[in-house]
Amino acid sequence: MNNLIGVALVLFFVLLSAVNGVFLSAFLVNVDVYVTLLCVFTLIAVLFNAYTFWAHGRIYRRFSRQVWLYIGLSNLTTVGNWFGFFFAVKHLEPAISATLINSVLPLATIGIAIVLLGQRRREPAELLSAVALMAAMLITAGVVFSGQSSRPAVGFDSYVFGVAMSLVCGISMALNTVVAKKLNTLGVAPSTIMAYRFFLLILTAAVLVDGPVLRADLQQFYPEMLFIAILGNLIPLFSLQLGIKRLSPVTVVFLNGLGPITHFVVQIVSGLYAFSPASLASILFATMVICVGAYYSNRSPGTRRTGKSAMLEESTKHAV
Repeated sequence: MNNLIGVALVLFFVLLSAVNGVFLSAFLVNVDVYVTLLCVFTLIAVLFNAYTFWAHGRIYRRFSRQVWLYIGLSNLTTVGNWFGFFFAVKHLEPAISATLINSVLPLATIGIAIVLLGQRRREPAELLSAVALMAAMLITAGVVFSGQSSRPAVGFDSYVFGVAMSLVCGISMALNTVVAKKLNTLGVAPSTIMAYRFFLLILTAAVLVDGPVLRADLQQFYPEMLFIAILGNLIPLFSLQLGIKRLSPVTVVFLNGLGPITHFVVQIVSGLYAFSPASLASILFATMVICVGAYYSNRSPGTRRTGKSAMLEESTKHAV
């Protein structure tokens, strides 16, 4: 039952992320990326810190050096995650950027889980699925550079930047998922992780943002930024954190891999992008491999919970 709830939470994150990605891709054509990052994640950080204070009577507490190390890693990977995602959807078709991001996620997560979590036993089919996703990534990149995606041509340099940012986002997401899981096992609750993880992102965006542009964009587009912050990020991110607590990291990233086809459906329904057969073909291939990988990730010895890990998870359910 716990696993089913975890799957539902991650799939809810996937759906809302697709809506957010398609909306962002059109929105960022006219709005500064740094302004959007600063405004959106400052609001999210304030709300999560307020919730943590309301729920636990305090926000900050003493942690061990190990916990602070992982909190620092969470901040660093959050910067790569969201800077990469925002710039990726600005320069690429949303479904294509989602395919690139999720094609690199599983193999990166497996490697990180081996190093940080000691999960060295993997099923061969799981590894083959991850390698197949790398092939899907190359096919998708080929669709982008050949100009066959649904987004109008924006130039080779823009394609390169969009693809690079997608890969940065994917690798950062993989590391962030494993770090969040590690913090859960160390007794840090999802709401506390969300309260701490955005400080470096906000500081970086504040340093890079232009003051006059910030005032102009915020005055004109504050309703859209509220939508992006609350429905596009705060609710789905908290849902993802709750899902990560209940599932293995590899299962989470394979479920996230359903994002490309979800993005494609949302962008077609919204009417913001024309239908592209080449995009659909690469997205369907990636989704097929992801579904196979999700099945085998749950069968992998490295992802099965032992009695000890189950008890540890139970002991962290009410952690601050």
